[in-house]
Amino acid sequence: MSLIDRMLFPAPTGGSYSAPKSVRERLYALAEKSLQNTPKLKGKMTINEFAEYLRPEIARIIYNKAIPDKDTVTKLLQRVRKKAVNDLKTLTHYFPCSLASDSRQMEFSIGPVTFTSQKKWQEFISSEKHDNKDKYFDEARKYYSKFKWIASVDIEECSAQISEERAKKALEISLEALSAVFSSQGSEGLSFQNLIHSPIKTHRLIKEKGKEFNASTQISWKGHHLSENWFSEITQHGFNLYLQAVGDIVSEQVKNNVTDLMRRYIDALHWYGEGIREKDAGVKIIKLTSAIETLVFTKPHDSAKTRTFKERSSSLIAFKNPQEYRNLKKKFNQMYDARSGVIHGRIKYGTIKWATAHEYEGLCRSVLFQAIQYYQSIGFNTAENLEDEFNFLVETVSKAAA
Repeated sequence: MSLIDRMLFPAPTGGSYSAPKSVRERLYALAEKSLQNTPKLKGKMTINEFAEYLRPEIARIIYNKAIPDKDTVTKLLQRVRKKAVNDLKTLTHYFPCSLASDSRQMEFSIGPVTFTSQKKWQEFISSEKHDNKDKYFDEARKYYSKFKWIASVDIEECSAQISEERAKKALEISLEALSAVFSSQGSEGLSFQNLIHSPIKTHRLIKEKGKEFNASTQISWKGHHLSENWFSEITQHGFNLYLQAVGDIVSEQVKNNVTDLMRRYIDALHWYGEGIREKDAGVKIIKLTSAIETLVFTKPHDSAKTRTFKERSSSLIAFKNPQEYRNLKKKFNQMYDARSGVIHGRIKYGTIKWATAHEYEGLCRSVLFQAIQYYQSIGFNTAENLEDEFNFLVETVSKAAA
């Protein structure tokens, strides 16, 4: 038989031997069922990981050519589950990040994700115990020192693989949220793990006749100009409430407690992030439109997609200022027409202006900022009532705008 049709099992006496495909299939089916029936493991370990706990136990039975009865299998599963539960760990993951320089901000958090400046990180890492002879630790420390920020995420009792996946997802959501704050021009350098961006500090001198020199400084972050206390400034403009709301979602994400509305918002942030990184203006509009659709569409087959898109998006933004409702409807109508034109070939490739794409990005950002507040107000556990809630919102805003 081919290697694909066989799997290796550890032999109790050493070495390994192969078993038929049917054994492999039953192994993973048993692993999947066991995880579903074990609350302490459900969502905290992958099927593949749990299968590795089962593999030597099943190998022993096959090797001994035994025919296990129900009692034997029950005890076997009890042993395996207990060992797997005991092996779950609470881990803190550290990811080097590229963010803007900020000489005043030492640390800030978005939910369970904490961003620490390089200066404070060095103080922390120097105080921690480690093996001075571990060359890998020394190499890692040098690598981390090249980044301006280090993000840390605490994940409670999970397998190593699940823990890392949740931590990375938490960081991705946080970075997408910051991208929405800064827009595409300002967030091009946002990344983690494997990209090192060095913000360029520029200086400008001017001199009024008969007076002293006047010097000013700017930090250029991938083409976007940020002041040295950029984080303090965005929180002063009210983005702290937005980031706190995103932090609440991230807090539930790392615990695997994301509701349907939270998932909608996470997906919308992902579409937005994909959109702002897109190099083609037409495809950018498609992805930005998808972000908004994810937030406002509630029917799988909506025959009036354009109307739903423009009315609900406009209502979210114009709720506090109904006089903007009609003008916003026109803009969202144009945005959805552009999206449909690109998809169906009515708009030729390369003919959409970047100014248009950036305008629609602004609309998408506004919907993102308002949608999370709206979801919070109606409750993140009310996905089944979202259709009625949106209908009520549109009716309320349209009446106020009349």
